[in-house]
Amino acid sequence: MATINNFLCLSLFLIIITQGMAAKCYPGRVTIYQKPTGRRIHHKTEWKVSVANECACMQLNVRLSCAGFHSLRFLSPSVLSKSGNLCIINNNNPISPFSTFNFTYVWDHQFVFAPVSSQEACS
Repeated sequence: MATINNFLCLSLFLIIITQGMAAKCYPGRVTIYQKPTGRRIHHKTEWKVSVANECACMQLNVRLSCAGFHSLRFLSPSVLSKSGNLCIINNNNPISPFSTFNFTYVWDHQFVFAPVSSQEACS
């Protein structure tokens, strides 16, 4: 009887853990961190942006709000491209689970990026 109870408890535990690991990902699980790199270019600060996927699934088609964004330095469209008030990062390539996509820009002050949308790809 104890063996059956142990088996049922273990099964229930594994189901709960599995469901937690496959929890829905949403733009809030994409977090943006920024910090100055310490470099100045033409008297403007270089900023490093890290877009972190804090989800167990890949994040595809990550879109950030970026109305009014400017950079003194050219950013390749494969890194960041603007579409209206949205920015598409990483050329729509996925951001792997629990990893980051980084880029830098140069401007007077830190720009506030915010995640707007993304698509999850869980296996």
